[in-house]
Amino acid sequence: MNKLYSKLFIVLVLAFAIGGCKVDAPVYPEGTVSTVGKPKPATGTDNGTGTGTNPGTGTGTNPGTGTGTNPGTGTNPGTGTGTNPGTGTNPGTGTGTNPGTGTENTGDGLPVGATNTIQIRYTAGGAIKTYKNNVSITALMGFITVGAIESQSSIITFGLTDTAVGTYDLFALQTENYYMDPLSIGKVKVTESSFNQSTGKGTIKGTFSLDMTDGTTTYKHVLGSFNISK
Repeated sequence: MNKLYSKLFIVLVLAFAIGGCKVDAPVYPEGTVSTVGKPKPATGTDNGTGTGTNPGTGTGTNPGTGTGTNPGTGTNPGTGTGTNPGTGTNPGTGTGTNPGTGTENTGDGLPVGATNTIQIRYTAGGAIKTYKNNVSITALMGFITVGAIESQSSIITFGLTDTAVGTYDLFALQTENYYMDPLSIGKVKVTESSFNQSTGKGTIKGTFSLDMTDGTTTYKHVLGSFNISK
């Protein structure tokens, strides 16, 4: 038993002896700084020592050295030969006029033919058709009707408002194939007259001018004349 206590005593003494041992810190010469346990300072430089420059040393220029100019060397407005406004005229320089320069319809027509005939020509330089059978003139309530009947298929008739010398509107001239263009104004010109509307006797001569149509084609400046004696 005593041997056991002796061994425990020796173990405890050794434990305290070892725990009390402490390694002293090393002693350095005066002025020396210890780096033990401290991070090493970087050995590089701050801002790198590279050869690049800021701004770069490239050969480009700002603005560029191109040959273009700003603004361009063109002209504004352009040097084209056009003009603004254009050289045309407004309204246009056409030969038309307003009102038109067309010849006024005076009723002048073909030369007066033989007694008791009515003549008509549909186109300039064309043939003249002559009506000479059953030529008549009637007056009713101031309206005068002139006509002739060559046959059942060949007739002419037209109207006017007076038998005295003068120029009047021409009404409803019609032949076997043609009739007065409703969009035109025909005229009749009495050149000589001794006709008495009350008695239905006397002589009347004159001419006429109008546009006619066959329903498809319009014939401009159809001319005619009449010479009637009763």
